[in-house]
Amino acid sequence: MRRERSTGSGRLWAAGTLAAAFVAASGCGGDVTPDEGGGDPRPTGALQQEDPTSASPTPEAPAGGVDLLGARDAALREYPGGVVYDVELEEDGRQWDVELVHQGTERELGVETGSGKVSELEGETPDGPDTNLAGLSADSLDTAVEAALAESGGSRATDASVDEEDGRRVWEIEVDDDRTVDVDTENGQVVAVDS
Repeated sequence: MRRERSTGSGRLWAAGTLAAAFVAASGCGGDVTPDEGGGDPRPTGALQQEDPTSASPTPEAPAGGVDLLGARDAALREYPGGVVYDVELEEDGRQWDVELVHQGTERELGVETGSGKVSELEGETPDGPDTNLAGLSADSLDTAVEAALAESGGSRATDASVDEEDGRRVWEIEVDDDRTVDVDTENGQVVAVDS
């Protein structure tokens, strides 16, 4: 009788161990959103780590490829609730670098101009915003890009960064890689144009 009891306990132990292994292997809790509590600040878990020096070449973005606002939107899909403060087209035109703050952590992402694929850039340290981002309206960049293109007569925005000029917070929008238009983040008014 003692032997059967030991075997029954052994079976119970084995079943418990297998159940625990199954739960661990199924990835229980691996992709946690901030609302569920947990340490992973990436709500989607979809980002790929990429070394910017080993990125494979991609063709020039076709007409209608990802523009500055599209790059911002792609980054915010990865980090909902984040605050974008810098978007810059790389010199080769193949990727946008997007800097944002999400849950108090600065992040730098790459967004391919052709496909919109988003990757976290390894080894890159975001410069950080040049001004306080508190109260920065989510649509202030849309307004600034529209105002900068209208003011300059340019065809596309290639760089945008939040800065402070003469005591006011502005979006510095570079248009067609040759003109910079400063747009007030609060009211969308053009405050300066540099050629």
